[in-house]
Amino acid sequence: MSAAVGRAARLVLVTAALCALAGAASPGALGAPSTPPPSAPPPGDVPAGEITRSVRPLDAAGSVLTIDPADSVLPLVTEERSGDRVTVTVSADVLFAFDSDDTTEAARTEIARIASRIGPGTRTVTVLGHTDSLGTPAYNVILSQRRADAVADLLRPAVPGGTRVSATGRGAADPVAPNTRPDGSDDAAGRALNRRVQISFPAG
Repeated sequence: MSAAVGRAARLVLVTAALCALAGAASPGALGAPSTPPPSAPPPGDVPAGEITRSVRPLDAAGSVLTIDPADSVLPLVTEERSGDRVTVTVSADVLFAFDSDDTTEAARTEIARIASRIGPGTRTVTVLGHTDSLGTPAYNVILSQRRADAVADLLRPAVPGGTRVSATGRGAADPVAPNTRPDGSDDAAGRALNRRVQISFPAG
């Protein structure tokens, strides 16, 4: 065999081998499956069974708290009658700015309404100022006196002539609610009730 024929024979063998390898990579060749394998789920997909097991029911009834508005709203103006006198109690938070004896517009409106109920012949109107327990006792007495004076100053020109209006600051001496809870923590709602001004006058 000549060298040229030998080279041609080797080329045929190499070509045949390459074709065989290429055919083995194609579907159905050399026993390869005729259908492609199922594709894997895309990243992030979760089987339905896993989703079902991960969902937990919520107890809506047990998650909702009932709020009684009567327990969450503090009275701003209250009134009581004892014998022949009426005492109107007004929240200091309505009457004054924080830690101040400067009267608000709401204070002037409320004091004018109370003054209109005080009839001729009234001899004495009593104004008592009260604070909560924050601050020193001395400071609270001073603040409550200034607040009582401020209310009395609004009343005097509005009540019938000859009516005496007295003003006294009681500080935190006469609380109507606890300033602290049994465990010693702050009772903000109780303190709000204690910050008040009382106006007492004869019942009409």
